[in-house]
Amino acid sequence: MLLYTTRRYDQIEQLQHITWTHEKFFETGENERYLTKLDMHIFFPRGLQFLFLASGFSIEAIYGGYDWKPFGKGTRQIVVGRKRKMQA
Repeated sequence: MLLYTTRRYDQIEQLQHITWTHEKFFETGENERYLTKLDMHIFFPRGLQFLFLASGFSIEAIYGGYDWKPFGKGTRQIVVGRKRKMQA
């Protein structure tokens, strides 16, 4: 089986369009080809933090990944938030 990947990024919509082409070969000489498509929204650090705050969360910490390393260049962003308590 061969797997090809194509990616196209839409800067206006902040969407990553990904297409995987799977090609399967059989001993008979025949082959099958099928596509898997995924449109994925890309969140940038400030935008994601804004969404947390606008939704009523406070930001407790921001990490660079699941290993709890500091967030910085070349890391993934993990935001840890907490829902604010309702005022009585």
